[in-house]
Order: sequence, then C-alpha cells, then structure tokens
Amino acid sequence: MKFKKVLVMTLAFAMAFGTVGCNVAEVSSGGETVDVNDLYIPTYEDEGQEIRMMADLPPNMSNETEAQMYKDLGMTAVPITEDFFSAAQVVSDNGVVNERSDYLKALQMCEKLDIDAFIRPHSKNVASSPLTTPTYYEEHFAGLDFRDYPAVKGFYPVDEPSYAQLEDLSTRYVAWFNENYGGDGYEFFANLFACHNATALAGSVGKSYDDYAEKYLNEVLERVDSVNKHFSVDYYVLRHKNGVPYMFETNLIAHADAAIRAKAHGVGFAAYVQTFGGNTDGQTYRIPSSFAEINFSIYNILSFGAHTLKYYGYRDTGTETHMVTEGKPNERYYWTKEANGYIKKYEHVLLSFTWEHLFTNVGTGSRLAVNEAFELVRDIVKPITDVKTVKSKYDITMNEFSDGEGNKAFMLLNYDDPINARSNKVKLTFKEADGVMYYRKGEPTVVGLTDHKFEIELEAGEGVFVIPLYKK
Repeated sequence: MKFKKVLVMTLAFAMAFGTVGCNVAEVSSGGETVDVNDLYIPTYEDEGQEIRMMADLPPNMSNETEAQMYKDLGMTAVPITEDFFSAAQVVSDNGVVNERSDYLKALQMCEKLDIDAFIRPHSKNVASSPLTTPTYYEEHFAGLDFRDYPAVKGFYPVDEPSYAQLEDLSTRYVAWFNENYGGDGYEFFANLFACHNATALAGSVGKSYDDYAEKYLNEVLERVDSVNKHFSVDYYVLRHKNGVPYMFETNLIAHADAAIRAKAHGVGFAAYVQTFGGNTDGQTYRIPSSFAEINFSIYNILSFGAHTLKYYGYRDTGTETHMVTEGKPNERYYWTKEANGYIKKYEHVLLSFTWEHLFTNVGTGSRLAVNEAFELVRDIVKPITDVKTVKSKYDITMNEFSDGEGNKAFMLLNYDDPINARSNKVKLTFKEADGVMYYRKGEPTVVGLTDHKFEIELEAGEGVFVIPLYKK
C-alpha cells in the first residue's frame, strides 16, 4: 500500500458518464450554458491506489475483534507499539530467540486483515526516547527478521525528535536500517515538530526551524535506502481559550511549510488529523463535536496534497479524549469513518495530482476583515490558474494541483470555523473554463458553465476537489 500513482487520461463524451460515475448539473441563468456534451472530461484509472490512513494509540492488534474495528474505520496502516505487550522477544544466553506471541500475533493479524504494519518502539504516551546506544532495534529485536512478516512495511523509530536526536537518527539508526532492510521497499520515517512549535528547538541554541527540518530531510531521509519516503508533521488547529473556541492561526503556515519542503525534496507529505481533545503539553485542544470538525481537519491536510493521513488518536488516554472509549467506538469514531469512506471513493483521483500552491480569500461576511492565519501565508499565496475572480461569504482556502498531463485542479475548503455550522456560498469566475467536474463526498458532478461562472455552497467543514473543463 505505497504511494503508487497511475494516471490514464481519456476524453469522454456525455455518453461515457456512466463509466466515470458522474452526476450532471447545468447552470442556466444568464447567458448560454455550455452543454456537457461539448466538454473534454478527463478520467483517472482506479488501480487500487490508496491514501495511507493510520492512527496513533492503536488498539491491541493481536485481538481480531479490536483489529477489525480499527480496519472498519478505514485504516490501512498501523504503528505496532509495545503498549499491550511486555516485550517483543526474549533472547536467551545462547542467542536463541523466544518470541512473545502477542506481538507477533499482531503482525500476523495485520497480514490477515491487509493492514500495513510499521514497527514503532513506543506510543505517544511514552516519554522516553528510543534513541539510545545501541539502537533500539539492534537491542530489542536481535534475531528477529521482519521479512518473515509480510505486513511489515517499515519502521517508525521516534515521534517528534529534538534537534539533538536527529544526529543519532541520521547515523546509527539509518545505518541499521540500510544494512538490514535497505533497498527492499521498506520505509523509515519519523514524525517531526511543525514550524512555529518552539519545542522543536528546545536545547538547540542558535538553531532555526529551517536547520531542524532540513537536517531531517538532508541527513536522515536522503541517507535512507528506500524509494518510499515522506515528511511528516503534526499540528492541530481546533483549540479553545478560556472556554471560547478558535482556530489556531499558525495552522496554515505550519502545513504549507511542510508541504513546500516535501515537494522541494521530492518526498511525500504527511500530517495528522485531529480526532482528539484535552489539555496536553500545556495547550488546550478542543474535542471535535461534529462530523464537520473531523471533516475539516481531514481536508485541511488533503488540501496540501497529503498522501498519508495520520490520526491522533485512536483510543482515550485518561487525559485526552479520542475515537474509542473503554474499547467502545464513540461519535468521533463514526464521524471519522464516514469522512474516510468518502475519501476512499475518489482517492485514486487525488493521487493522480500533485500539490502546487495555496490561495486564500477572506469572506465578505467574515467577522474580521483580516484572517491572521491568512496573513502568515501572504508571501506564499498565488492565484489559481484560470480563475479570474473569487467571492465567498466566509473565509476559504484554495490549493492548486496539477496532474501528469498538465491538467489543473484545486481543493476548495470552507475555512470558516466548523463549530459555527455555517454554510459558505462561493462564486468563481474563470477566464476560460467552460465547465467543471467537482468531487463532493467522493462523488463526481459535471457542470457546464454560463459565462465561465461557477457557484457552490459549501457545508461547514466541507472540502471539494474541482477540475476545470474545456470545450473539445
């Protein structure tokens, strides 16, 4: 379940709509409406491409009932931790391995359920770092060959490493990986702090975030002998202060910065979906209270071209509320399942495109004339190709994409705080586009435009993927 991208472009007439599964809508006010029969319609071949979905604080994957519930959520990968297992193995004095059955059962269960496993030393709950001498893997998994377990697709050695830890990661850990699993398609990654998170540079006098991120990209990922690589950060936008909900203003710049770095280095972009709330690390995260808030968190990341969605997190910890409480799925589980289901309907289309850049628009009915999050990204926003004017009731983001044939697309996201539960009317005027095909809740709709104008009303937290169309 890697980031394989397959793109097949064909020109389809209206009679082919059954093949591409499109709805047909037409705009009839004003001038003459373009007939959908006159539009070139690209199609994207579905050959099993998947956006990777994996959650931190996973269940006991050796238990089939728990593992199946995790898969039913839409998860395609899992970090295998030792939270539920006393040890992976015990090595006797003569070097003979005595494997602990629960841990290895988890790997076998992943294979049975077609879930990719990534070996991770600890969960978010464990404060101690596995970056020790000798490496965690050498010390803890000596004699265990993960090639014997087909579900294992890679290694996730540390979450949010400090600047100092990157040195150990880039030397002894990468050397261990390359010697044992390099060149065979396995993946090796860490999840980093995002920019504007001061913790990233704690104890690193004189270092900048640029030093931190580029050290990981240049001295860890660049040295990893694998064709599968991604740059991952976690940053959560839904907060509250003194009981008042708000969206963290550094959210956009944090994800844009990471997406730009990933693109520049030719690796995938990954980020975390907020499915939790609680007081942690001195910060107050609000518990998602609706499908709209979960959906917003997902599209906030998909907007930047994420190929891996990581969900924090799966099960409650006592101090934080997540998707599963005392082994039972709660409303956040079902909201996430619903949102994931929509994405799976058209993920092959998303994976046919590459993220290009960000655009923002402050709505005419927004409470403030200036959006602080938009101000922080002002220097990197660019107009969307072929879009002449943009009007919206409330704030929106638009991220441009392109496919291998040069076709453009953009993700349109209602950036009004989803807790407001407000729909957002958007009006676009194209320079040349004669129609659009947009994906809403995973389903495509083809629209012939009147005077190159397109209107849509976005639900709270909603994102739609729009592909401009032109006459044959």
